[in-house]
Amino acid sequence: RNGAYDAMRPLRQAQDKPILQAQGKLFAGFPSKTSYTALPTPFFKELLPQIDDLVELKVTLYVLQRLIRKGGQPRLVSYPELAADHLLLKSLPPPEEEALRQGLEKAVKRGTILHLTVELGKKSLELYCLNSEKDKEGLEKLRRGELPLGELPAGAELIISESAPGGPPLRFR
Repeated sequence: RNGAYDAMRPLRQAQDKPILQAQGKLFAGFPSKTSYTALPTPFFKELLPQIDDLVELKVTLYVLQRLIRKGGQPRLVSYPELAADHLLLKSLPPPEEEALRQGLEKAVKRGTILHLTVELGKKSLELYCLNSEKDKEGLEKLRRGELPLGELPAGAELIISESAPGGPPLRFR
């Protein structure tokens, strides 16, 4: 017998039988031409060791991916945008929208993302941005009126919620 062959036997057996399968389908692997999303190093050094909830981790990773790919300042993603994403919802346990809300709340409470609310009369729009220096600078510019938030109707009020690190809610029109 060849010693190298014997050493490879457990690997060969493991390759023959997939250990983990997601929803009955084995992952085929990453294609040679694919896009990548770079994550900030503090995610791996500080956040990942702290996150103990799978829903929070999935929502955090998804929101980070969405925000990192966006341009502008601050980079924002809306709750309706997240709730309409079938791939995100498919990855969450039922009831999916409740899990999405819980994951967002935990990520905001941890300080990973910031939560903003645009009040439009009796309606409101929830927005999320990365808790980064650049996005916080963008929020400050929004507060001072130096950056537009897009086409908001007259009387709209932007509220950066109390769950945002650094103090009380900021309100401005």
